Amino acid sequence: YAPRVRGGGGGESLFDLPDAPGTPADEPDLERIVQEITEPEDDGALREVAQWFLRQDPDGERFATVLRESLDQVLDGPRTMRFRYADLRKTEKTHVGTIVEINLGKEFDLEDGVAMDYRVAGHEVDCKYSMFFGGWELPLESLGHLVLLTWADDEASRWSAGLWRVDPRHLGRGAGNRDRKKKMLKSG
Repeated sequence: YAPRVRGGGGGESLFDLPDAPGTPADEPDLERIVQEITEPEDDGALREVAQWFLRQDPDGERFATVLRESLDQVLDGPRTMRFRYADLRKTEKTHVGTIVEINLGKEFDLEDGVAMDYRVAGHEVDCKYSMFFGGWELPLESLGHLVLLTWADDEASRWSAGLWRVDPRHLGRGAGNRDRKKKMLKSG
């Protein structure tokens, strides 16, 4: 028994799903993406977004504050008595990235993007956070797009933020994680 959509024109089943992820229709056109990627020094959008952030936060103080406050928000030390990233559960560690994305958007009053997280200086920009430098996991939909890569090491009191156009040539090979996200290679 398959329930039917009421008033549906063709008796479409509620359980008819589009092609499963991983089918050829779902795969990005890597050749086209690679051809469209320019060298960083020739990437006008990358330069415009970088300049926009530098005008907003020339000394990095706002970025540093957002990263610190985002981690503190998830740790919630006074209530949970946890004060170190290592004390978080796996799902809470994942949540830090979401909180960083939200708080950066608020701090810099960023528009929501259509395909990516934000629209900055007229360009779509995704946001990724990692507690480990180089540990960013990038989804297939970010290929060819600009991504704001943020990192913080609470124990060492260090942080970083940078921009990169996601180039499939500099992502790990293979299927990626269960969400099909791939890690950036050191060559990126």
